[in-house]
Amino acid sequence: MMFTVEELVRVTGGEWAGAKPSDGPTSIGHDTRCSMPGGMYVAIVGDQHDGHDFLDQAAASGASMAMVQRPVSGSLPQLVVSDSIIALGQLASAWRDGLNKTTVISITGTAGKTSTKDLMQHVLQGSLRGQASPASWNNAIGGPMSLLQARRDDDYVILEVGTSSPGEIASLGSIMRPDLAVITLVGHGHLEGLGSLDGVRHEKYSLLDHVRPDGLVIVHDDGHEAACAARILRHGDRESSNPRLIAREAGCITLQDESTFEFPWAGQHHAVNALAVIAVARHLGLHDRAINEALATSTPSHSRGCEKIACGIRFIDDAYNANPDSVAASLASFPELSAAGRRVVMLGDMLELGLDSDRHHAELASSIDLAGNPESIDVLLLFGEAMSSLHLQFKDADSVHYWPEIDDEVITEVADLLHVDDLVLVKGSRGMRLERIIEYFQRRESEASTA
Repeated sequence: MMFTVEELVRVTGGEWAGAKPSDGPTSIGHDTRCSMPGGMYVAIVGDQHDGHDFLDQAAASGASMAMVQRPVSGSLPQLVVSDSIIALGQLASAWRDGLNKTTVISITGTAGKTSTKDLMQHVLQGSLRGQASPASWNNAIGGPMSLLQARRDDDYVILEVGTSSPGEIASLGSIMRPDLAVITLVGHGHLEGLGSLDGVRHEKYSLLDHVRPDGLVIVHDDGHEAACAARILRHGDRESSNPRLIAREAGCITLQDESTFEFPWAGQHHAVNALAVIAVARHLGLHDRAINEALATSTPSHSRGCEKIACGIRFIDDAYNANPDSVAASLASFPELSAAGRRVVMLGDMLELGLDSDRHHAELASSIDLAGNPESIDVLLLFGEAMSSLHLQFKDADSVHYWPEIDDEVITEVADLLHVDDLVLVKGSRGMRLERIIEYFQRRESEASTA
């Protein structure tokens, strides 16, 4: 049992409508598609769906009670609160108070949050017991839900922290109160809501205000100062970095202390993020041998640089999200990959960049090499209205193709441009859903195998 019936009322300020449940919940969830025997279903009012419409499904999934903003008909006992999301955060904060044996690790940044979180989980889970935020559960709902999944006897819990407007990270930080905080690269992301690079940095660094004084902060070393009561390490490849990456070759990375780790990922940016993982693992008592064994078997997360092969075409699926810094990093690492055929790059709009969107898209041209060398890009495919600014930089290049939107007809046209043995990088913001192109080839391959 996570909370008693009385504690639920005390923490949230809610009231039971009708009969109270006999016992508190064994779990807390908001997705009726997941089994929740003895759990409490949280009805959340979203942009697309109202969770209050799914209480019957929650009961069928095993929930024994629900937290709602208004009473609704149904068999479940209902705790009525003024705001389900706020109450969810209150419950997560109260749960955090009881995680005395658990190291709470929070990760934020503009690029690399999820990859670093997943890599950290891969390394730690071989030696310790713990949890990590599922997928990209990093907002006002996913953050508290991730924290509520932690067990009181876990050694650690890794929590991803995202934002799109000022104050969101401070709010999540006050709930999580991390023992360890990691800040990956801070760059030009969510400018529409955060205004400027300084605004982004201020928002990301606000997490540090909530790190416990005896904790540890690991910040990407970009030359900017970070201040908080906890001890600070700056990971990177600058002279001032500690831990510092001094070499990367033959699938290995070497640190300034001359320790070497197997790390088969392409890209300097991934290697720098691995330094933060190594620092956290060492802080939690893992020996370098165990860290090395885990890093050696790690692979990029789903749609964050993972490899997929369909119809003889090798896709690098990095289509989960995009901003100017992450796109530049992906383009820089692309030549490191071996290619049996042509090198093809597909780029979709980078969304939420505000008034400077056109400039940021046009400036990607400096990261694109169409010179015809063995490691150059042979074909560049651009999608979305904002990518027109980049297309203008290459309007006379026969190897560059542009579509202002992407639909089934466009995907068919793209398919005709790709060849067997092509190496294809797919990168764009979540809203562009460029993975549809990969899925088209996967369906075609599946249909061919069953014909």
